[in-house]
Amino acid sequence: MSQVLTAVSATTLSGYVSTSAIWKPGTSNADIRGRAFDAPASKHDGFNLDVVSLMLAKPLSEDDWAAGYTAQLWFGPDAVGFNTSAPNLAGAGGDLSVKQAYVELRVPVGNGIGFKLGHFNYIGGYEVPDSGDDANYSRSYAWTLEPASHTGLLASYKVCDALSLAVGVANSYNNGINWRAARVDASGTTVTAADESEKTYMGQFALTAPDSFGFLKGATLSATVVEGLNNPSGSGGSVLTIWTARLLPLPHLTQPDTPTPPLFTLLIRRPRSSSLTAELSTRPLPGGSGMHLAPVAMRNCLA
Repeated sequence: MSQVLTAVSATTLSGYVSTSAIWKPGTSNADIRGRAFDAPASKHDGFNLDVVSLMLAKPLSEDDWAAGYTAQLWFGPDAVGFNTSAPNLAGAGGDLSVKQAYVELRVPVGNGIGFKLGHFNYIGGYEVPDSGDDANYSRSYAWTLEPASHTGLLASYKVCDALSLAVGVANSYNNGINWRAARVDASGTTVTAADESEKTYMGQFALTAPDSFGFLKGATLSATVVEGLNNPSGSGGSVLTIWTARLLPLPHLTQPDTPTPPLFTLLIRRPRSSSLTAELSTRPLPGGSGMHLAPVAMRNCLA
């Protein structure tokens, strides 16, 4: 028994319950376009249980060679159709979803290369599906354009305290467990499987200001690139390139233990159908002070 207890002593069980109260002025019963978890009309003008999250995890140890895992389950209305497994399309299934499930490995090369294999959250988004880790419950419009998660392999490396790098490959551009990339025609009815070599590729660099930068210490600038085909469980198999940059504000502008909203987010979405969309938005500062700028969209024809 003691050996069993020792083996599981590093495993943690955590979770949360997300609830909401939403009131929409007026008498309209329509959904709110461009919104995430507060969009459905069924959640307006009343009280809601959003989702229950349970996470079982074994973090990496301090050893040179280390292995761990994370498994996160969602239960409740927000889990319905959020991350369906092939061949169930988005919107299918009950109120249970595998939010994340991956194994981790650290290899003692240089400062240590970290690997994730399985289904993991999108590496570039400041806004995330878990409400408690997001500065805004409602999410911005830009959040609905970027990926939510991927099934694939991710490698990360911390060059120094000021620079971190990550590269990865995944089955498809957006969430959906074990789905493969697909092409969908303009009518949205004909689905053609992509070549098996057509994967989604991603990369990221993150710069963090060191202590020597004085009042700027801890400020972070990162950029993420993701390109690949979507899958039939997502938004119709479109081909997208996404580039995001985020700059976190000065540490003294935030409250302790509170998610830090970025000063700005720039998102460029480039479908291979020859159009370019740019989204620019700011976030409100803690306590409700500050400015919120609605996203601005621009479309141009590409050669």
